[in-house]
Parts: sequence; structure tokens; C-alpha cells
Amino acid sequence: MKFKLLFVILVLCSTQDMPDLEFPKQTPVIMLNDNNWDAITHLGNQGLEKPWFIFFWAPWCKGCHRIVKIWEEMVTIYNGTINIGAIDTYNQELIGDRIGITKYPTFVFFDTDNQMYFYNESTNIGNFTQFVDEKKYLHLEPYDTPKEIDHFKKWLRRIFSLKMVPVYVVVAFIVVLTSLCIYGNKQEKKDKSEAKRVKLELYRKSLEQQEREEYLKKKRD
Repeated sequence: MKFKLLFVILVLCSTQDMPDLEFPKQTPVIMLNDNNWDAITHLGNQGLEKPWFIFFWAPWCKGCHRIVKIWEEMVTIYNGTINIGAIDTYNQELIGDRIGITKYPTFVFFDTDNQMYFYNESTNIGNFTQFVDEKKYLHLEPYDTPKEIDHFKKWLRRIFSLKMVPVYVVVAFIVVLTSLCIYGNKQEKKDKSEAKRVKLELYRKSLEQQEREEYLKKKRD
């Protein structure tokens, strides 16, 4: 009976809602976002001085909480020889889309040759350091690091605030709206041209009528 009660307590404790993940304000981890990514990381550019190891997380991800201390420990271990960064790509989704983040947590190692490697081992400090020190990432499939953030997409998101709507839907809407505007402008010009033609025609007929009346008047005289 005691074991059953203990089991129930453990289950209840494990199912309690965890607070959203937040890094400490004074964290040594380099905190990234959509706005500072290119300026700080320079990923995708030639001549990258140091590799990057970046933790992609979401506030609601329970498995991400314990990574915070591990990631801060990684900063201490590598002491600036490797850039250790983190980014909430649930809220900073442009970078998530750009890198191809589909689950949380995700860890990506960016080498200086502009190749990126998706870490797929256990999330403990020993495996992380072995992955870096023994260059185990070279046994993984490399991907080219995307060069530039999609600023047009970023602009669309800010203007329309459609964070949950795929950008291609917004683009399609803009294309249709633009087409309608162009068609409307053409139609308006056509209507104005037609009105001008009718006006000139009436003016021409008025002159002909006036000339005819003057001719008939002279003839009677």
C-alpha cells in the first residue's frame, strides 16, 4: 500500500505544470534572436573564426529546462574557443524556419567551413563535449548553413502579425490584392478614356449641328 501511495505521489509531481523556460538574465550563454542572429553569429559568411554550438528551445519544452545549466557549463568548459548560443525559435520562428527546426530541444553545431550538423546523441555534458572534442559531428550528414535571413518574410510577419499563418498564404493574398489593384487601375483608365471619347464625340456633333444651322440660315437669307 505504501509503494502504491508513493507511486501516485511521484506521478502527480511529475505531471505538474512546469513554468516556461527562461535563461537567467546574467547567463554566459550567448542569447540570440531573429534580429541579432546575423550580426552576432555571422553564420553563412566566409572566414568564420570560431564554431558555434547552438541550443534551439521553446518555453513550453519540459526537456529543455535541464539543458540550461548544462549549456552554461559548456561556456565554462570551452572558455571562448567555441561560441555557445541559445535561441527560442518558438517565438523567434524566422531563424527556426531558416535552420529547419522541427522539434525541441534541438542542438546544431556550425563549423567554420559553413557546414551545420544536427546533434543526435544523449543530452548530457559528457556526450556534448565528446561530440565537439572528438569531432564526432564529422560522421554526420552536413548541411550548408543558410546565408541570409528572409527579411521579406520578417516584414510580412510584422505588418500583418500573422505568426501562425504560413507566409506563402500571405504572399498569395498580396499577389491577388495587387492584381486586383492593377486591374482596377486599368479599368479606371479605360473608363476615363471612354468618357473622354464620348465627350469629344458630343462636342464634334455639336459643332456639326451649329455649322449646319448657320449654313441653312445663310441659305434662307
